[in-house]
Amino acid sequence: MLSSCLVSVLVGVVGAALGGFVYRLATGEQKSFAFDFPSFGVAVLGAILLLAVLRLASGARSGRGREHR
Repeated sequence: MLSSCLVSVLVGVVGAALGGFVYRLATGEQKSFAFDFPSFGVAVLGAILLLAVLRLASGARSGRGREHR
């Protein structure tokens, strides 16, 4: 249970950094470390994007997510 909690925290932190990086590439402006709702939204979207990528990667690796007929 501790390892899954740690993984969740790491995914959130890395996802927030990824969101900030994508935001900077898309707009050319840099977000600050101060808390505001746009920064929070960028961090949440980055974490969601990272979770989707990790889920696709783990599903492809384990063979899950494919329908067998």
